[in-house]
Amino acid sequence: MPAEDRRVLVLEFLAEHDMPLPPLAIYSGLVRYHRITFSYRTVQNILSELTENGDIYRVDTSALRDGEITPIDDDESSRRAYYHITEQGKERVT
Repeated sequence: MPAEDRRVLVLEFLAEHDMPLPPLAIYSGLVRYHRITFSYRTVQNILSELTENGDIYRVDTSALRDGEITPIDDDESSRRAYYHITEQGKERVT
């Protein structure tokens, strides 16, 4: 599967579920529902690329415990995060 098709598939998955998800849940969902054959590391790389492009953003996991979807600032890049699709990302797959 070409790299761009992989990126679109990840975006479509995030758009379909429209909730913050951790990388492993995204990977597992893609394996289960789309039978992907590319690796978890590839999904992590795609998530980084999509974040840099503004198609998704990283969400603060501690805020999620309070039901809030709060983007993480760039200076907090070392913290674990969930990912959520942006409006720009949704437009790419609709």
